Parts: sequence; structure tokens; C-alpha cells
Amino acid sequence: MAKSFNELIKNFAVIRNYVREFYVYGFKQREDFTEKSGRSYDNVRRRVESYLREYVDVEQQGSGKALRLFIDPNGITENPMFAVWQAKSFTKNDVFLHFVLMDIFQMGEAYSVNQVLARIDADYLACFADGFLIEALTLRKKLAEYVELGVLQRESRGREVYFSRVAGVVLSDRAKMALQFFKEMAPLGVLGHYLLQQERALDSVFSYKHYFVMHVLEEQVCLDLLEAIRAER
Repeated sequence: MAKSFNELIKNFAVIRNYVREFYVYGFKQREDFTEKSGRSYDNVRRRVESYLREYVDVEQQGSGKALRLFIDPNGITENPMFAVWQAKSFTKNDVFLHFVLMDIFQMGEAYSVNQVLARIDADYLACFADGFLIEALTLRKKLAEYVELGVLQRESRGREVYFSRVAGVVLSDRAKMALQFFKEMAPLGVLGHYLLQQERALDSVFSYKHYFVMHVLEEQVCLDLLEAIRAER
């Protein structure tokens, strides 16, 4: 049985290269991508067409179609390539644990791994009749991931490690306006975009005469370089 197509991606670096090629050098055909298999090209092209459907321009060339991305800077005030960043893959455990952990870790409350696991078993998994279980190792990895992302914080109390929720960022209208401008400037872009997504909508007063949307694709590279500079590597 053929594997069903999945719009979500695990490795952003792969789709970054394709989007760059379509945006900077399109029109591109299937035969123009020789580093990966034809199936890889088909999957990525379908993802690009899904994320950026409003900006996809297709031209029939010879035996096949060629695709490019055409983004008119005069008609937009926000970089459409943020949509590609948001398409990260996840598992059943990722989805379950995200909502459960956000429910358990109310502000001001701290729990150890064993306490969290006991809460999950008693208050959530007890509602399932299919034998769905969360192992301690899976929970530890998810808690460590959320600490690294800044969602949770870790503290030692004697021999036990406790986790608690990090307070959310409260933005004033002036801060939101600053974000609306600087989210179009690397390296703040993706972070600024995410912060504004969770805020009350605020009409932007900014538009750009010369607006280059390319940099969003390179923001992770920029972050890696800044971290290397800070670590003097």
C-alpha cells in the first residue's frame, strides 16, 4: 500500500533549499533537481504548493510543468514564508503531552517527573480505553525539550528536580507595534511572528516599498551563527 502524503516536515533545511530555488531561480522543473529523487521533489513541491498556494505560478514547458514563487511586495505586509516554518511534524505523543502539560503546569505550580507521570495516569489516561500509555522516558524527553524551548523551567530541590511553567510575555501596544516592524528583520522575524500570533490583532501601520521576503528562510542559519559567535567557536 502506498504511503500517504504528509504536509508536515521534519527537517526544515530540505524544504528551505527548494523554496529558495523556486523563489530565486524559478521556473524549475522536476528534472532540474538532481540531488534528490523524483519522489522527494514531488513531496516537497506539493508541500510548497500547499503552504504558499497564493504565490505559486505554474508554466507548462515541454513535457512537464515548471513552478516558481511570485510574491508581489506591493500587495503584502507580512512575509508569507512564515507558513513554512509552522509546518513541523509531530507524533501522537507530542500532541497529547503538549495539551496535558499545559493543563497540568498552571502558573506557580511545580512538579517532579514522577508527580507529573502520576497526574497523567490518574487524570488523563484513565479516560482512555485503548491502553494508551506514556512512558517515563518519553515524558522526561518532552520536559527537557520544553525547558530548552523556554516553555518550562527546571530547579533542583535536594535530590529531586522540579519543573514549572515560565510566565508568558505580556506585550504593550507599543511593543506590538515594534514587533510588527522588526518581525520583518532577521533574526527577530519568526520569534516576532509567533509572539504576535498569540496577541490581540493590531492593525499594522507599516508597509515597505522595497520588501525582500527571502531572509525568513535563513533565520535558523543566522541563529546558529550568532550562537557560534557568542561561544567564540
